[in-house]
Amino acid sequence: MTSLYLEDITFLLADSLLYGILLAVIAKKVGNSRRKHKVNPPETNGPIEFVCTFRAQQNCTEWFPIFITALWGAGLFFHQVPAAIVGLVFVYSRHKYFHDYSERASKRVSPFWMGTYCVLLMFFMAGIGLTHQLLKMYVGVDLAKKALTLYYGSL
Repeated sequence: MTSLYLEDITFLLADSLLYGILLAVIAKKVGNSRRKHKVNPPETNGPIEFVCTFRAQQNCTEWFPIFITALWGAGLFFHQVPAAIVGLVFVYSRHKYFHDYSERASKRVSPFWMGTYCVLLMFFMAGIGLTHQLLKMYVGVDLAKKALTLYYGSL
């Protein structure tokens, strides 16, 4: 059995906290937009500037569980450093997405795809790590050990 230490998940938690802080900042900006455009809760319709800000917040919130699953899966089963780096790029992409969407809806596309590719990459890392773990546990095949043997055996 493998032991898990705090230093093994420090960067994962940092990314998680950064995204949580980003969501809080975004929520505050939506509140400010509500006051500016006189759109009282629970209304979600109003001037296009408000609607874009509100939709950008909703989209960022919808991505949270997907991001957390991909980040922690990749970090725990693959390696925390590449997972955290890709996670940080994802957080940046969501910041850019919100900012650009709030300005003009058409500007949201590029940061949206950047974030999508980040999540796909983290899911890929998690899939590789999970496959390795399952093969090791149930088939007795250690892919990492085999790869190192092939690499160092060829030198």
